[in-house]
Amino acid sequence: MHPFWAMDAEVNKGIPDIFHYHGSKAFERKLGQDGAANQRIYNFAIFGQMISDAYIYVNEYLKGDKKPDVLMFGIAPRDFYDADLPSPTATFTFKRLIGLDNFGRYADSYFPGWQDKADWLASHVCYFYGKRWRLQHEVGKVVDRAYTTLGVPNEDLSLTPTKDTAGFMLNGSAEQRWGSSTREYHRRYHDIENKDLSIQEGFLRKLLALCGERHIKVVLVNMPLSEKNRALLPPGFYDKFRNKVADMANRPGVEFVDLGASPAFQQDDFWDTAHLNQAGGHKLIDRIAPPVVRALQSADVK
Repeated sequence: MHPFWAMDAEVNKGIPDIFHYHGSKAFERKLGQDGAANQRIYNFAIFGQMISDAYIYVNEYLKGDKKPDVLMFGIAPRDFYDADLPSPTATFTFKRLIGLDNFGRYADSYFPGWQDKADWLASHVCYFYGKRWRLQHEVGKVVDRAYTTLGVPNEDLSLTPTKDTAGFMLNGSAEQRWGSSTREYHRRYHDIENKDLSIQEGFLRKLLALCGERHIKVVLVNMPLSEKNRALLPPGFYDKFRNKVADMANRPGVEFVDLGASPAFQQDDFWDTAHLNQAGGHKLIDRIAPPVVRALQSADVK
């Protein structure tokens, strides 16, 4: 979200804020300079997006007269595992876009067990079942007040986390942003080497296969990460990650662009440890425009 918004905001102060802006005039101009004029870009990036979320966007929206010729999909290790998210169903995207009307299309992919399916259906069919954790919390507050009124010590059993859960900072000094980002990704990457990434890897395969079925060319970009961010990962993990993604991208209609550890991106090109600023954004579009143009040209002659 940030580099594409920041590139346009630096020349047009009148564009919507980062949460409501979904274009990229800078990238459109770059494509025109490289031989692909009059392209319209829509940015589906959101905060905290996982591969499983991207699959929903492709499946729900990139079809019919809304189907693009090319999908440029930027990924990084956090898209495959995030310690803050217990499952693919815990994301904002899943909760907002999956309901009773389309549950059947996603049930087997997101709920492998029948009990999980039944629990989800019950929570959406029965109002009080769906609000059970909220009701339990409210009852707990009443009990706590009763203990306090009676003067009885009550041991705090709440699950409220005490750790720093700050996320992306849109403001603040560089030192503050980088410090916050370092703590954030240290938390998000926790125990990543021992986690099963195959679930999100499966969604990437589904996404690429779906694009193939719909004749959407894909430029899969391993996005630039700062050296400081990559150093938060276990030794050897990042190279294994890059190799695995490159192997999954080795299929017709997909071009893999690996910029993850590119020396072209220095610390001054990053807003924080994981996100590019506008200077880094211009370097990014310089490198992804050629493969996007090639994909557009091949789509024209399909």
